[in-house]
Formats: sequence, C-alpha cells, structure tokens
Amino acid sequence: MYALIFCGGGGTRLWPYSKEKKPKQFLTFGGDKTLLEQTYERVSKFIPQDKIYLITLPDYLDDVKKYLKNFPSDQIIAEPARRDTLLAAGYGAVFLQKKDPDAIITNVWADQKINDSKSYSLAILAGAKTAWDNNALVTTGVRPEYAHPGLEYVKKGASYERNGVSVYRVDKFIERPEKSGEDPEAIFRDKKTLWHTGFWTWKAKDFLAKVEKHTPDTYQYLLEIDKSLNSKNWKKEVEEVYKKSPKVQIDMVISKDQNELFVVEGEFDWLDLGDFNVLWKMTKKDKNFNASILKNNAEWINIDTEGTFVFSEDKKVIATVGIKGLAIVSVGDSILIVPRAEAQKVKKLIEKLKEDKRTELL
Repeated sequence: MYALIFCGGGGTRLWPYSKEKKPKQFLTFGGDKTLLEQTYERVSKFIPQDKIYLITLPDYLDDVKKYLKNFPSDQIIAEPARRDTLLAAGYGAVFLQKKDPDAIITNVWADQKINDSKSYSLAILAGAKTAWDNNALVTTGVRPEYAHPGLEYVKKGASYERNGVSVYRVDKFIERPEKSGEDPEAIFRDKKTLWHTGFWTWKAKDFLAKVEKHTPDTYQYLLEIDKSLNSKNWKKEVEEVYKKSPKVQIDMVISKDQNELFVVEGEFDWLDLGDFNVLWKMTKKDKNFNASILKNNAEWINIDTEGTFVFSEDKKVIATVGIKGLAIVSVGDSILIVPRAEAQKVKKLIEKLKEDKRTELL
C-alpha cells in the first residue's frame, strides 16, 4: 500500500493568509506545525516511509524540503504545471504502478485538519481492503456538522461492514451545492449523507481503467507520461504532455459510475480549511461567540462585538465596535473584511485580482 500526498493547491479562499507563493499546506493554524507536517506524521503512523510519495509543483519544492527535511527526494513527484486533480492523481498512479504493478494507493490532501489519527488510519485501511477485494474505487466521508455549500457530499447506500468499520455502497455523489444549486440544508438534514473528504483509495490499474472509460483524452496523456518515464529526457517529455492537457477535476469524473463506488464512514474529526468561517468554527469562542488567531503579539480590542473572527499575524492592534458576524484578516500589507457566512466568496476576489493583473497580491 502506498500513500500519495497532494501538495500543490493554492488555498485561494484563505487570502491574504494563504497565497500562491505560500499556500495553506505550508502554514500553521493555531499550532506549531504546518498542515503538511501534520499530514505526513499522520500517514507515516500506518504506512512505511518508503511507501509514501508526494506530488507537488516545482515552485513548492523548497517549502516541501524545508518542512519535511528528511523526506527522500526520489519520492517527490513534481508536476510541471497545475492541471487540477485528475491529471495529478493519474501521474501519481502511473508513476507508482511502474514501481509496483499491484500498487494500491490512498490519495491524501496536505491541506486538511484531522484530530484522531487512529480512527483515520482504521478508515483508510478498511477502504484499502475494500478496494482490493472488490477491484473498486473507495472514498471516505464523515458526518457533516453543518450545511456547507462549498463541499461535496456522498449519500450512503447498502451497508458493507469491514472489520468493524462502516463501509457502504455509494448511492449518490452530490456536487458542491454552491455549484449545483441544490439546497445545502436539505442535504444536511438527510442522515444518509456524508461530507466527502476526497480520500480516494484504489488499485492504480482500477483507477486508470476508469480514467480510460470516462476521459479517454486524459488517459492518452497518461499513457504518454508512462512511456516518457522510461526516457532519459522524461522530465522534458512530461512537461510537453502537461502543456496540452486540460484541467479536469477528479471527483466528477470518477463519480460517473456511482453504483460501483464504496464509501467508508470515518469516525475522525475532519476539517477542510477552505475559508475563514471554517477557521472560526474550529477556534475556541468567548461568551459572545467571537474567536481569534493572533500571532506575533497582535492584539484585538472588541466592544459589543458578536460572532466575529479576527486573524492577524502582525504586531498591531485591531479594534472592533458594534459589529456582528464578520471575519477580519490582517496579513502584511493586506486586510480582508467579509461576512463569515459569505467567506466562500473570497474566491471571487482572487478572480478579480487575476483579471486586474494584481500579481503582487496573489
């Protein structure tokens, strides 16, 4: 069994704390260790170091080596460019299958927060056994804590228990409500739905067969990559493949065969640190439901303030009077103020900065 840690995301909805030059996987959130370090430590408790691989971008190689000092360089796969999750997972699959034709891979995201490592490992191992026995693709979900419009959901079907861990056939894969237009409250009220964590586990060959079936163009690019790995100039050849490859998200391709998928219901606490409202939810509150993460001796003075989240990594005083339900973020030369309930819309700000060519702020 192998782990493939994905470490190339941009974390745009946590701007200005998370930026392209230093995305959230290389940041700390109220602790001493980065999310990447936490992810590696969690995975290495049940998968040997020589079976853990990491896929990232060339711009992030120095950060990876900084935070994972002893991680073997030959177990780092560098994508030439960001082409979304399907090609990244496919590149990792052909790379590992070349080393081990029977490789079973658990795909791990380096920018998520998990508190119970033991329950996490039990869920992933149960998923691996299910994938192996059924030649199937297996994902992992957790019980939702609230109606999140920016997450995907999985609806549980028939039960398929594995060594005391709850495993189910997938009845339905539900796209993000903010994109699909479905009511997140209705999805949340359905007791059979789980937040989709994105921890896919599969045999490399089973996954690649699904890619061939549903996205034959991407599959042909992966065949080119597979062939290139035998060449002396393989890095240049892979780069050429990436130049012509489209951006495709993995979940909505794999989920087309919903009745052939399994989902493990994890018992661990899981947070996708996707916006500042999530950070507010994970941070200790005062009697007025305010929360803060203050670094470098930052100070927050508040009067008649309720349900507000303040984040600062600068030595400055932030004062609020008579406000409610905001997120206020101060990092360097940038300040963000947004209603917590609309924190997902920060992504629109990033789109505007790109349109205006404000690259110095990204």
